[in-house]
Amino acid sequence: MGLLNYTSGRFLAVAKNIHYLATLRSLKPGEDHRVLKEVQKSAVYDSLYEDGFLLGHEVLKILISRAEEGHISDKWMNVIMAIAGDPRVSKQNERYIRWWSQMPESLIRKVRGWLSKLDLRLFLEALKNYAVVSNDQDLSRMYPSRKKFLEGLLKQELIISTRLFLTEGARDYLYRHYKKEHLPSFSIVDGDKSIIYFSMPGVHIVEGTHMCKFWIYRKLSDSAAVFNYNRNRFVYSELTNGMNLSMVKQKVGKALAAVTHNGSWQVKVLKELHKVGVEFDPEPLLLRHDYIKYRDSGYL
Repeated sequence: MGLLNYTSGRFLAVAKNIHYLATLRSLKPGEDHRVLKEVQKSAVYDSLYEDGFLLGHEVLKILISRAEEGHISDKWMNVIMAIAGDPRVSKQNERYIRWWSQMPESLIRKVRGWLSKLDLRLFLEALKNYAVVSNDQDLSRMYPSRKKFLEGLLKQELIISTRLFLTEGARDYLYRHYKKEHLPSFSIVDGDKSIIYFSMPGVHIVEGTHMCKFWIYRKLSDSAAVFNYNRNRFVYSELTNGMNLSMVKQKVGKALAAVTHNGSWQVKVLKELHKVGVEFDPEPLLLRHDYIKYRDSGYL
């Protein structure tokens, strides 16, 4: 048919696009395929599709729409991150304008939910790695209970949104183990303590590695440091004591509690969450001995 005469033109590009999209539509949710690597190439996802949209826009819609609401495989998530990056950035961000501004809000919400899980996983990984490299026995001993608690909140679908603040050391660790383009957006915090912010129904939480306190807020103003996406570097105190003082100064209200990570910190946190009406099942959040403490405290 003489098709070899068109191997470097628009014909081949369109044929490849049809092949890529048809393959993606045929995959089972989460299924791996070599096409997933192909569509992460800028020459592919930046190619014209139709009606002014790029191929990457259609790839994003297919993968996000077809993935399960509460779970997406790493292979599929890597494609989304490589093409469009994290949607939880300023709407003035160049990549947000190029990609996410063209996506339905329902699909963006889906991605934000998956990224909250990824944020939490990376935060716990940074926590565990620091405990190992620093030979911090106290931190290593606390790790299982902190992991179970935070993952338990996530499994009960209590975590609505998250934001990561990593130390330079934690950032370098992740860069050694992940491709940069596959990582979610995060900011740098000075010092040696990484921090994760997350919101839950009716409350806001700031939690950190090491002995950082577990801060619980009823409200935060829009100007709170954790909502400032125009900066990518923060001082540790801005996100902890400084933010609490700022909320007091703005008459938003001080933190409901700042719980120190000691032997019964989970019980204290759950008591505070119970007071403000957060509904949860305590047993999946706690190791057995901690659950007994909570049960005996009279909150069950």
